[in-house]
Amino acid sequence: MASTAKATSTKRRGTDELLHLHELCADLARNFTAPPVEVLWIPGDTALPAAVDLYEAVRNLVTDKLHADTGLSREFVTTYGVVEEWGMHDFARSSREAIPALRAHSADWMMVPNRFANNMNTWGVGNLCCTVDYKIPESVGEAAIGGFCTAAKAHGMHVEMWGNTALSTLTWIFNNEKADAHQGRIRFLPKQGSVMEAYESPVAISGQNRAEGRAPHAFIRNPAGHIESDHYTPVFACTNLRDAAVTAYWHASWRHLHELIGVDGLFLDSSGNLSSDKFHWTGFPQAQMAGATIDQTALHGKVRPASEPPRSIISMYLAHLGLIREMQGYGYRYTTEDCGLFGVNRSGPSVRVRGLHPWMWSESICYFEVPSSRSSASTPPTSSSAAWPGG
Repeated sequence: MASTAKATSTKRRGTDELLHLHELCADLARNFTAPPVEVLWIPGDTALPAAVDLYEAVRNLVTDKLHADTGLSREFVTTYGVVEEWGMHDFARSSREAIPALRAHSADWMMVPNRFANNMNTWGVGNLCCTVDYKIPESVGEAAIGGFCTAAKAHGMHVEMWGNTALSTLTWIFNNEKADAHQGRIRFLPKQGSVMEAYESPVAISGQNRAEGRAPHAFIRNPAGHIESDHYTPVFACTNLRDAAVTAYWHASWRHLHELIGVDGLFLDSSGNLSSDKFHWTGFPQAQMAGATIDQTALHGKVRPASEPPRSIISMYLAHLGLIREMQGYGYRYTTEDCGLFGVNRSGPSVRVRGLHPWMWSESICYFEVPSSRSSASTPPTSSSAAWPGG
């Protein structure tokens, strides 16, 4: 079973040392051991095309093994387009113009940005990456995005939508138990059937009895006990993929998007922004209060218990892979903004860089910039199978 989330190797100039940096994906304890590392050395000088072919063979061997270990299906790059509108999406125009234009260039898949309820299409503030709830809001309309998906399939194409595993903090700020008294100022979202109901957010963040909530650990907590956020901090709150209520609501929402609306692919934001690279720290899971101030006299006079409660540092990475595995099971293709071996990697080096480092050709979708492609420095070694995967 895979036990490393990320591995980086580097050789310092003028030394014979090869340094390895590994980021573990297993749950942590006071004592843990790192997985063994095996380095293969191939003797002799090898011409560049042959070296690239060798690299590709090893890469495929490792990729197949890790997919078999995790139960994921391998995804392969196809011709790909993006219909990226950061405002309110005109799906009718995209159906008329974007779909035929992309299909004319043999595109099989296209990505649209986040059309779930988000800060922009729900509250009118930036940005659309900040998901408010995993459902299509009235401002977008299920019929509009469903018609777009139908039009795409009529042209032999599939639609994937951007997503992430973090939620906007505005969802929780506006989740007011006394919202009815303030309807003249803010049109609060209904709680029934929402992510707020699924997570019971007032329990998670207001300092109430956590045992009352359906998802007592809905959000990842850092060592200080604060909710973990991504690079949009403090707008995004990273969800805990080890919490059953979190994953159940995620799958129900994305399954609805696939089966009833027609979206066939998930483009997942980079893991550094989301939950998968994080650890959830629980120092006192039985605590009745999420926070305390000096005026809460009931909390005074306490002593450290003779037997300390269980503590844990819980990894998200394998839970993230399990999330993707289940989505593949009900019909999704997985594209990611990360590099690595899982899913289609949408982001990668330029054509010029790939020409200088040809083993990078097959690792992610390539943007074929015409001027760079015409330069000799960008020409891949034609005898290498890595230059054209499957060729």
